[in-house]
Amino acid sequence: MFNRNDKGTPQGGLLSPLLANIALNGMEDCLNISYKEVTYNRNGKPYTTYKTHGKYRMTRYADDFVIFAKTEEDILEIPNILEPYLVKRGLTLAEDKTKISHLRDGFDFLGLNFRVYYNKKGHKTLIKPSKDSIKKARNKISDIYEMMKGSNVDSLIEVVNPVIRGIANFWKPYVSKEIFSQMDHYIWIKNNKFLKWLHPKKSKKWIKSKYYPPYDDGRHKDNWTLTGPKNGQHIVKMAWYPIKRHTMIKFNYSPYDASKSDYFANR
Repeated sequence: MFNRNDKGTPQGGLLSPLLANIALNGMEDCLNISYKEVTYNRNGKPYTTYKTHGKYRMTRYADDFVIFAKTEEDILEIPNILEPYLVKRGLTLAEDKTKISHLRDGFDFLGLNFRVYYNKKGHKTLIKPSKDSIKKARNKISDIYEMMKGSNVDSLIEVVNPVIRGIANFWKPYVSKEIFSQMDHYIWIKNNKFLKWLHPKKSKKWIKSKYYPPYDDGRHKDNWTLTGPKNGQHIVKMAWYPIKRHTMIKFNYSPYDASKSDYFANR
């Protein structure tokens, strides 16, 4: 059943984030956030970056945003500051999605958890996959194994590998090494349950011999890498993906700015 709607944009559609970016453009000015160009020597060469000024810091993705301040008083002023700005655009803050939190308690944003951890040496902010993001990843992989019942191992690997790669690539810029190990163990359990369902009368030794041959690609050695017997394709492991920190894009640089083409080509 469909209901005709001549207003708004489809949730999850390509147009929604574009319109959100247009509507919320200028929010930093509303918060009196400014940037100053700073040049210093790095490895003997001049390096230019931008220093943020003002008592607030903000990051935004489409209609989701996080605002930081040093004091609780400043944060509590945010709704009053933003209200005229949002009303002018026909928008309001979603109360059920608006939260005030200290960094020591952490918060989730775009599938990641941001939190300050304290130890004897001081404190450090770590970014990890959020619990909800991990749960969704597990459920997505579990659904594939359920869907692929009735298929062979080669077909299973062909379908599940792109999902594993996608999750690993999204998480690899963050503190994910331990999560990768846990996810690989979860997938290993799913593999064995799938094989047991596929060959209920075969022994563990037979299954090991047929589907877990010694694996060595020159970088990784493993005796428990699920391999398709027909085409030799193997299941990828998240632990094989090295953690590689994301390099922030400078200031307001855009790939649509022709003068910045060399900068984005080097990225």
